[in-house]
Amino acid sequence: MARRLWPVIAVVVVLGVILALVAAGVFSSTGSSRGGANPTYSGASAAAGPAAGAVSGGPWSLVAAAGIDTPVGATTNASTTTSSNCTFTPLGAGKLGTTLHIPAYHGQFSAGASPFWGLIYIDNSTQQVLLVAVLNGTALALATGSGSCTQTFGSLQAIPSNVVDSSTAAPAAWNDGGSAFVTAHSSLTLTMEMGLVGGGSFGGLPIGPTWVVTYSPCSAFGVGGPSGTQPEFIALIDALTGAITTATATTTVCGAGSVATPLGTVLALGNPTLLSTLNNTAGCASGDYCYHVTVEAAGPLTPDDLSLSVNSSTGALVSGVRGFAFLTLSGQVLVSSFGNPSLFWATGTGNGTSQLLAGMTVVVDMGTSSPIGSGYVLEAEGLGSYSGTVLVSLP
Repeated sequence: MARRLWPVIAVVVVLGVILALVAAGVFSSTGSSRGGANPTYSGASAAAGPAAGAVSGGPWSLVAAAGIDTPVGATTNASTTTSSNCTFTPLGAGKLGTTLHIPAYHGQFSAGASPFWGLIYIDNSTQQVLLVAVLNGTALALATGSGSCTQTFGSLQAIPSNVVDSSTAAPAAWNDGGSAFVTAHSSLTLTMEMGLVGGGSFGGLPIGPTWVVTYSPCSAFGVGGPSGTQPEFIALIDALTGAITTATATTTVCGAGSVATPLGTVLALGNPTLLSTLNNTAGCASGDYCYHVTVEAAGPLTPDDLSLSVNSSTGALVSGVRGFAFLTLSGQVLVSSFGNPSLFWATGTGNGTSQLLAGMTVVVDMGTSSPIGSGYVLEAEGLGSYSGTVLVSLP
């Protein structure tokens, strides 16, 4: 499963906004690294609601939340963070310093509790963003934000009141592979991140309310931890039913000190061939314009290591693109993905962890509008332990 999966993106952005606030000197938590109260999401959101309601503007809709459990605590200095291009306005007492400290968590990952929650609200009329932190059970409205981050959160739907609590989502992940993953990597110091989004649409694919639960040896925010490629566990849970959607062990690269393999050193793509709209080959819908692109070289790559997209000459995602597929050497669909960019790989004769081989074919389904002469570009982005992009011009 690609890390570019939409719910995962939203959770990462929640954490990125918190980091940007730290870099702006908006928030510094205080107190012992052995913090007291460890609420679940329901307790954190109940505490955060009045704090959000006291901020002028609104009404504020809660659209995303993230909790972090690290057994050793984590402190992030402003000098190690990066801004998210949002413009932040600190809210009075929220401006406490330039260091964010996340207390250590000494409970069970399966409890769904955390000493630190970051909750994102948005004013639907002005698209202004509000960040509220809940530290050891106490809520503090930190700052309002405007700028590019509103484009991300403005597309999210409000979290329904009937979503399952993290006390349901966390044990679901734990029981569906999480426990086995933790046991298999008992020599590592693992951090758990729990994220919740209310739903929305990305790349033309609607997503409902979703919990994302991850375990990795990267410290909080992916800063520090062991260097190089590391194991990671990701579970997606339907936030309305508590049912597991996907649970898989994969790999990631911790932030500081880690070096990802440049994608261009392990992947080469050939020149695209535009198929006739009458050519209904595998991975191409009848009547659509589709490109075939040969995989000329592939290192130890799987579909989960890649996210594909079709962009305009200015870098914007192209609308109307139906999706992507990898074909086997015999021309069968190995995996496919709907929408632009690819969000997750649906199984065909293989799955997201199947090995990609030289001679396989990438199918780019452009939809019903002719792409000829539009100057579009196919972009393959490296995920996890791979970084950078491979670009192919589409004639």
